[in-house]
Amino acid sequence: ALDALIPAASTSSLTTALTQQKLSTLGLSAVLGAGFHATDWLELGFRAQTPLVQLSGSADTFRSIHSITGGVITTTGEDKTSSAATYQIPFDFTFGTAFTPSDWFAFLADLSLQLGAKYDSIPGSALSESVNLMPAARLNFGLEFKPSRYFPVRVGFYYNPSANGSDATQPGYISEDYLGVTAGVGLNSSKV
Repeated sequence: ALDALIPAASTSSLTTALTQQKLSTLGLSAVLGAGFHATDWLELGFRAQTPLVQLSGSADTFRSIHSITGGVITTTGEDKTSSAATYQIPFDFTFGTAFTPSDWFAFLADLSLQLGAKYDSIPGSALSESVNLMPAARLNFGLEFKPSRYFPVRVGFYYNPSANGSDATQPGYISEDYLGVTAGVGLNSSKV
């Protein structure tokens, strides 16, 4: 990044800044699920994913800010290796259903709830990010048509709202809701 402000020779300033970070974590999470075949045309399912149990985490950070203002040079920054780092995935629960009223049509839907989490990504670093995830629900719908038994046609829709629980009035706040549509044609052969 380069920022130059030169209104007059005595107060001119030039600032260069360079930042770089690498974060790596290792952890375990379990996924448990159950399905229930209620009738020939209705199936129900439940899935639970446990929070990530972090086994290790480290980060390398580099930040250098070099300023010249009115002829005075100042340099600040950090250069840290193998700093402690954190990354979390909260509890996630899903309930889904498949409704198949005929051999050629199926309707699928599921609702998921992700619980919240709050942590600092690289404690002790100027490049640390304060992450605040609030509980968020996700919704998915799908349809499968079988105009022939060899070529199923599948379409879907999903809604995934932002889980950013940070203060929306703060600079740099990002909130993105995702809406999407998927579509595809399958190929079923007698051998597969």
